[in-house]
Amino acid sequence: MEKTSIWGTKTVVYIFLSIITCFLGTWFAFLLAGLVDLVLENNVEKLTFKACMILGFLIVTYIVTYVQGRLKNALLKEKSCALRSEVFHEIFTYTVEEFQGKNSAEYLNSILSDCELIEESYFQGMLSLINQAVQLLIVCIAVIYTNVLMFGVMLVMAIITVAIMKMGNDKIQSTMQAYANTKESFSVFLKEKLGCFPLFSLYNVTDAVVKDFDVESNRVGVTKAEQKNEVLKKSCVAEFVGLGSTVIIMATAVGLAMSGQLTAGFVIASGQLIGKMISPLMVLPGTWAQIKAAEPIKERLNSYFTAKEQVDYIEIKELEKIKVEGVSFQYPKSTQKILDNQTNCFEKGKRYLLKGESGRGKTTYLHLLGKMLSGYEGDIRLNNEVELRACSGKSFFEQVGVITQKNYIFNGTLRENLCLYKDFKDEDVEKALEAASFELQKEKFPEGIDTVITEDGNNFSGGELQRIALARAFLHKFTWIFADEFTTGLDRKNAENVERALLTAPNITVIAISHQDSPEFLALFDEIIEI
Repeated sequence: MEKTSIWGTKTVVYIFLSIITCFLGTWFAFLLAGLVDLVLENNVEKLTFKACMILGFLIVTYIVTYVQGRLKNALLKEKSCALRSEVFHEIFTYTVEEFQGKNSAEYLNSILSDCELIEESYFQGMLSLINQAVQLLIVCIAVIYTNVLMFGVMLVMAIITVAIMKMGNDKIQSTMQAYANTKESFSVFLKEKLGCFPLFSLYNVTDAVVKDFDVESNRVGVTKAEQKNEVLKKSCVAEFVGLGSTVIIMATAVGLAMSGQLTAGFVIASGQLIGKMISPLMVLPGTWAQIKAAEPIKERLNSYFTAKEQVDYIEIKELEKIKVEGVSFQYPKSTQKILDNQTNCFEKGKRYLLKGESGRGKTTYLHLLGKMLSGYEGDIRLNNEVELRACSGKSFFEQVGVITQKNYIFNGTLRENLCLYKDFKDEDVEKALEAASFELQKEKFPEGIDTVITEDGNNFSGGELQRIALARAFLHKFTWIFADEFTTGLDRKNAENVERALLTAPNITVIAISHQDSPEFLALFDEIIEI
C-alpha cells in the first residue's frame, strides 16, 4: 500500500463539504442576480427582505466553509504526522547493517524535508485539486442551465486556458527535483561540517569551511530561485490568460443581455460565475503540475516501504556456544578480503580477547559475531544448530550486548540512557552503575540517576561515559557482551577500572578487542585469539 496516499474517510467527508460549499457559492451568484433585477420593481420591502435573506445565506455559507477548512487542517495534520511516523517506524525496523547503508543526514532529510514537501506539494495539492474540480463542475452545470451559448464560450476559453497552462510543467517538475536533491546534499554537508567543527578549529581552517559553506548555501539558493522563477513564469501566463478570458466572457454576457436572452442582473452575477470558473481553470494546471512535481519525493519515501522478503527466523532460548567455521568477509567496495577462513569457538562463561594489528579485521569480526554485518562466507553457528543469519534478532539481542567504540548517548536523564525505554527498579540501576565502577557522588550528581545528560554527554567525562555504556550492558543482564576497544581514550587508571569491572563480572561471556597487552590485563582472559 502506498503510504503517501491522501484517501480515507475524512477525505470523502471533505469532498462532500466541497460540493456543499461550491454549490452555495454558485447559488450566491444567482441570488445577487435576483437582487439586481428588483431594481425594476421599485419595492423597498421586497428588496430589504431579499438582502436580509442573502446575508443569512452568507452566514450559513461561511459556517460550512469554516468547517471544511478545519477538516482540511485536521486531515493535513493527520496525514503528515502519519507519514513521518511511518517513515520513522520503518527506519527503526532496519538491522544495524541496513541502517548504516545510508548517511544519517538522508534519514533526517526524509523525515523533515521530504515529508514537509509531500504535505505542501501533494497532500495540499490534492485537496486543492478536489475543491477546484468540484467548483468548476458545479459552475459549468449552472451556466449550461442558464444559457448554452454562454457555456460554449466558457468551454472554448477553458480549452485554450488548459492548453496554454500545460506548457512548462516538465520544467517545474525538474526544478523541484533539483531543489530537493540540493537540499539533501546541503543537509549532508551541514552534518559533516558541524560534526567536525573541533577538527577545523584545531587546524585553523574555519575560514575555508565558511567559504565552502557559502558556496553550498548559494547552490541551494540558486536552485530554489530557479524553481520559484519557473512557478512565477507560469503564474504570469495564468493571470494573463485568466484576465483575457474574463473580458471575452463578460462581453458575451452583455451581448446576450442586450438581445434579451439574459437578464441585467445575470450580467452582474456573471462576474461572480466567471471568477468561480476562471479561478479553477487558472489554478488546476498549476496544482496538477505541483502534484506531479512531488512524484520523485513520493517515490523516495515509498522506497522505505518496499516489501521485504519474509523470513521465518529461529529463536535461541539460551546461547551456550558460538562456533565459527571458515568465515571470510569482504566489504562490497573493497578489492580484498578483510577476513579469510576464520575458525574459532566461543563458549559460555569464558573471556576472549581478539588481538591483532590495526586493519586486520578485528572490529569486522566482532560485528559479524554481533549480527551487525552479514554477507560473509562460511558458517557462524549458535549452539551447533542455528546459523547466525537465521537467528531471530530479538532473541539474539536479549542475550548479547554490544559495547562499541562510540558511546551512544542521547539528551535525557542518566536513568533514561541506562534503561532505554524499559522499566528497572532504582536499586537495580544503582547496582549496575556500581558494578561498572561508576560513583554517583552527591556533590557532582545531586539528582542521582535523574541527572540530565546534555547533548553528546558533554557534561560527563570520557571515563564516565564508558562506564555508563558498561553499566547499561550490566543493567540489561546480557549473558554475552561484545566490547570493541571499550577503554579507548581513557587514562590508565580509568581504563583499568572499566576493564576489571567488565572482565570480573560473574556469569558473563566476554569477547573483547583491545590493544592493551599488560600481563595483568591478559591474565583476565581465558583465551587470546590472533586475527
